[in-house]
Order: sequence, then C-alpha cells, then structure tokens
Amino acid sequence: MKSKLSAPLLVALFALFTSTACTRKLALESTSIADSPDFGQIDKSAEKPVYPNAAVIRSFYKTYGELTDARWFKSATGFGVKFKYNGINKTVYYKLHGLVDTEILYYSEDGLPPQIRHLVKSHFYDYTITYVTEVHKNDATAFYVIVEDASTIKTIKIVEDEWEVVKSMVKR
Repeated sequence: MKSKLSAPLLVALFALFTSTACTRKLALESTSIADSPDFGQIDKSAEKPVYPNAAVIRSFYKTYGELTDARWFKSATGFGVKFKYNGINKTVYYKLHGLVDTEILYYSEDGLPPQIRHLVKSHFYDYTITYVTEVHKNDATAFYVIVEDASTIKTIKIVEDEWEVVKSMVKR
C-alpha cells in the first residue's frame, strides 16, 4: 500500500527543513564572528572583514576604550566605525594615519546644547525637535536639527549661531 503525500504538505515540509538549515547556518556564522578575538568586522556591502590599521585602532582605544559594539568599515580616506558611547550613537571617520577626519553624533532633543536648543526653539517655537545630527569636521561643528509640526518637517543647519533651513517637506 503506497502512501501519497499531498503537494501542499511536501511544500510545507521542504520550507520547514530549508528554514531550519538556514537558521542553524546563521547561528553558527554569528557565533564564530562574535567569538572572534580580532578586530575584523563584517562590511555588509562587501561581505569581507575590515581590519583597521594599528594607528587607527590606537587612536580609537585612546579616546573610547575597548567597545564590543564597534562596527568597522572602509571609507574613502581610511576607516570608519559606528558605535554607541555614553548613550549616543556615533560614527567616526579616521584617516589612515589615525587622526580623526569627521565625527558624527546622533541623538534626540535632550542631548542638544542649551544655546542651540534655544536658537531653534526661538525661531521654530511651534515645532517639535525630533532628531539631531551633530557633525565635527575641520575644527567646525554643524548641527542638523529636524523639527516638525502638524504639516511639515524641516531640517535646520546651524553653524556658529547662523542657521538656515536646508530641507522642508510637507507631510501627507
């Protein structure tokens, strides 16, 4: 007596076996990467480990110490790293010889310096500050503050107490 399995049942079993195999493979790969003692991290675009040079690593450790969540990537002029430090998301770009080229911080209104917050609130008092990107480059600091009200979202650029709206969108 032959037992016949229906086509939908076969498809379901195949999908179950495939997903189980893929999940196990991903678990093994993530364990081997997480347990690796070296600095190599996965560059998601190239799927190759990224190994910053000694000068960059030394500079990073001197400033931030050893962080387990640092994700390194190759940049146009050297290396970049994304991480969280004191509750603030950061991206830092290093030149090949270890000097910081650009530092970018991402945070909410409560991290905004009081004088910048006052400047924004005095000109956009009916708006809510939703997000801040702070960029440090060449001894200059720029703040990109995203504000919104019921109908619009604006990005305000502030450099040395001078501000301009660089983007304005209407909500739908």
